[in-house]
Amino acid sequence: MNVVQLELVLEAVELIGEATKEFGKQDDSQRSATTLVQDPQPESTFEMDILNITNEHAKAQEEIRKQLENDDLEGLDRMVEEKEEPLSNTQMSFSSDRRLSFSSESEEPEESEESEESEESENPETYRKFEKEPYTENRHRAESNFQEKLREIGEKGEENARRAREERERFEAETEDLRRKRQAEWEAGTAALIECIRLKWRFEKEEDALASWLKLLKNSILTVKREFSRLDQQIGFGNFDGSDIKEKLRALHDSVEKSYDTVFMAFENVKELCAQFPDRIFLRILQKNLVDVLNKQCGILKEIDGFEANPIFERIREAFHNLNPTDIPTTWKLKEDSLNSNFENYCSEEEPEVYVTVKIEEIL
Repeated sequence: MNVVQLELVLEAVELIGEATKEFGKQDDSQRSATTLVQDPQPESTFEMDILNITNEHAKAQEEIRKQLENDDLEGLDRMVEEKEEPLSNTQMSFSSDRRLSFSSESEEPEESEESEESEESENPETYRKFEKEPYTENRHRAESNFQEKLREIGEKGEENARRAREERERFEAETEDLRRKRQAEWEAGTAALIECIRLKWRFEKEEDALASWLKLLKNSILTVKREFSRLDQQIGFGNFDGSDIKEKLRALHDSVEKSYDTVFMAFENVKELCAQFPDRIFLRILQKNLVDVLNKQCGILKEIDGFEANPIFERIREAFHNLNPTDIPTTWKLKEDSLNSNFENYCSEEEPEVYVTVKIEEIL
């Protein structure tokens, strides 16, 4: 309820009460001074009227205070309408008394007051309408302000809710993106781990195969070394003559040539792998070692072939002494050399010396 409206209503009621008291005082003075009074009322009746008016005024003020506490505008308007009618009647009765008392002195004030009272009595609704117009206007203004504030509060609440919803959606989107990223990283790490395990298992498997293959090459060299050691011991003991030595050397030549062919085939395979995987340094190291072994074996074969023309066994012994089974590296040796060697030292490709035999057959 508008406080301004309630204050205006309270002031109006107080003015009505003051006007009623003033009319009572004027009637007392006029009754004592005026002799031309028609139908005078008994003094006791006049006092009762004043007392009733005062009681009604007190009741009206009490009801207005209660109405202010209850904050009810409609009840207050209804109460004002109910209190206006008896007060208006009372004013009219006092006005009639004043007309009677002032009739001997002056006729013009009586007529003006009479016209005003007649207009008020004839159009009481118009006067009440004029009295209600400020309250109605203030009430509409208050309701309009209230609706405007309510609309602003609603818009502000909707804006806050929209911002909170956008913030929540943004947070949920970021959380979902982070979850997907972590999930992708976890899946990639798991796949990499599985691939490493698979590659390790495959490498270990291939490493075992490579170790067996290298061991085969080493055994072929070890075999010819043992055969030469037995032949060298027998020659030292003098158990063979010249023809026996030549026969044993031909058998040794065949063994060395078989070993040479085996190592040469291995060299060809490693050469192809180096072409497929040029960045694998262990293949380059293995290729160089095989070239050295082939060159040594080729030298042994040439010395055996020249023994008949130059029978110096010491040269064959020296050639076999340079050939060792350790010239074929192991897998762990290849790993160590790969870590400690410079790749530039193995960039140039070397070719082994090729052993060629010429057989001359007599045509009869």
